[in-house]
Amino acid sequence: MFLRVGRNAGYSFIVKNEYVGKYISDYFYILKGITFNEIGHLKIRKLLFSKRKGIASSYLHKEDILLAINEVLSQNEN
Repeated sequence: MFLRVGRNAGYSFIVKNEYVGKYISDYFYILKGITFNEIGHLKIRKLLFSKRKGIASSYLHKEDILLAINEVLSQNEN
């Protein structure tokens, strides 16, 4: 799974096998070993949309992404 940062910051996507081994730009943050269902993706998007920064172009810090993921994972454990 990877999350987009920069333009359209906060969207999450599921990586397909066809992208394994290909180059990726600085606009993405790739996570390995963590999967979310559709509800998990929606929760992460909502959290990340609230953390976006920037005026002309939205962006997220790596820390914002990690905190959102940890929050959703801890909600799933409860």
